[in-house]
Amino acid sequence: MRFIVGLFVLVSALSVSAHELKGSLPDHYPPYSIVGDTTKGIIPDLLVALNSFSDHAYKAQPNTSRRSLKLLHEGQIHYRFDSERWVANASDYYWSDAIVEVNDVLVYPASGPAINDIKQLQRLANDRQKPLRIGTRFDYHYPTLMPLLNNGNMVRDNFYSEINMLKALADKEHGQLSAVVIAEHVYDYLLRSRPELVGELVKSNRPIDTALYQFQFPKTDNGRINMLYTNRLLDKLRRNGELEKIVNNYTQ
Repeated sequence: MRFIVGLFVLVSALSVSAHELKGSLPDHYPPYSIVGDTTKGIIPDLLVALNSFSDHAYKAQPNTSRRSLKLLHEGQIHYRFDSERWVANASDYYWSDAIVEVNDVLVYPASGPAINDIKQLQRLANDRQKPLRIGTRFDYHYPTLMPLLNNGNMVRDNFYSEINMLKALADKEHGQLSAVVIAEHVYDYLLRSRPELVGELVKSNRPIDTALYQFQFPKTDNGRINMLYTNRLLDKLRRNGELEKIVNNYTQ
């Protein structure tokens, strides 16, 4: 009888000590997060890999950027994904080591003037009587674009998804966008999987900015602990080649 009671106490203790890290995925940000009948992509596959040798269970559900940030602030989730370069108040959070490097490129109509870097974008904006309209991702901070946005030569139209952004850019009848800013991995993935979206569009041959895609944690004691723990796991995945394999599976 004492053995049964002792076993029950041990199992109960293990259940209590098991730690679940709840997070939020981008609702649709291919190839980082591809939401459909099954959720896949770099981030979901990364979480599976982390769980294969983690004492904690990393779990995440898709949410919009704004909702996931709200959930993080309310303490309903432990982490979300973003880049400290894209967040205006980045110092208010803890950030993991890099998961993957993200190059932002400009995408523009093939029939229009070439826009391969910030200088060409600036010249195009300066030559127009009205502010140049550019498509951007909702709530993202773009350091290299801020001078143009601040001087009034350019305005941004915000989108929740790159697919809608590209559709608006390709709309010849109603479209007013001159270009959009998009992660190169996203553009290349859509070029392979949805070629009809990008058939008459061209990407710049140079990135306009580079950022690191990361876990974002609240700036609390637990947030710091979870960040340090996650970094140790990411380092293991990096050293055994699994992280590179996951990224390459969706980008090559």
